[in-house]
Amino acid sequence: QRKNRNAITFRQESISQIDSFANRAKDIYHVPGLAIAVVQGDSVFASTLGVKNEKGEPLLLSTPIATGSLSEPVLAYTTLRLAQDSKIDLDDKIIKYLPYFKMQGDGYKVMRIRQLLTHSSGIENYTVFYDNPSFAPNAVETTTRSIETQKPRWQPSQVQVLRSAYNYDILADVIGK
Repeated sequence: QRKNRNAITFRQESISQIDSFANRAKDIYHVPGLAIAVVQGDSVFASTLGVKNEKGEPLLLSTPIATGSLSEPVLAYTTLRLAQDSKIDLDDKIIKYLPYFKMQGDGYKVMRIRQLLTHSSGIENYTVFYDNPSFAPNAVETTTRSIETQKPRWQPSQVQVLRSAYNYDILADVIGK
């Protein structure tokens, strides 16, 4: 087994400080449970405290946590990094990566990755379909496919901005493929 020479281990003093901070934050903000992760170099310290639900079940490192919009900056960074490394082009059409991406009309055929990234695609936030989170391995593909009967709010040649969580779910599907 090869050792990573850049790995940094957390000293017990650092772990105690992180735990103390987490406990204070939990008390100050009156949250039932808290998960914390600290990344330094190639080392990760992760910990949980408190409960995950009204039944008093403990919050574990393996407990799924819906992060919502917090994941968007991470996905944006990943997308821009892939573009910087020439693995994708922000001006590529979405259908280049997702041939099953469809919407009503023909505008979807020319929608670009850049438009997903900047919320300028015209894809609306269809809360009727969206507000039921899934942890299935194909969840983002399911979301991509779920809007095929919807029509974009504007034509791709128009430049407007409308925040929609669908943009980043479809972007996650692109990046995954």
